[in-house]
Amino acid sequence: MRKIITIPLIILDWIFFAFLIISISLLLITNYNGFNFSSFTVYGAMTIAFFLLFYYFRKIIWAVKENAMTGPESLTGKIGIVTDTLKPEGEIRIEGITWKAKSINNEFIERGSQVIVKKVENISLLVEKVKK
Repeated sequence: MRKIITIPLIILDWIFFAFLIISISLLLITNYNGFNFSSFTVYGAMTIAFFLLFYYFRKIIWAVKENAMTGPESLTGKIGIVTDTLKPEGEIRIEGITWKAKSINNEFIERGSQVIVKKVENISLLVEKVKK
């Protein structure tokens, strides 16, 4: 679904970029041939309008491409603290929330140690001790 929405936005983005370049060129040409206030005002307004359209379409495309993740899937790569010794299963705390966790290497990890989330399996996090 995101790809279908993104392609027309990218096309529109490039069209606005082309019009931005054309309006800047027209603005420079009118000044080169002698200053004409009405032409300068029209081309200047066009340039500003196309720049703003280009800028905001870039923001929209970036927002559509962004894959917002929530829940346990968003925790991959984050660092947490062991609250209940992992032998190899226990609990860890990440961003103030306690999660069930399991050591990825089935190793014993002491309470208070820092761990990094490597993978999410069901509702349990597979973690590895942070090496200092």
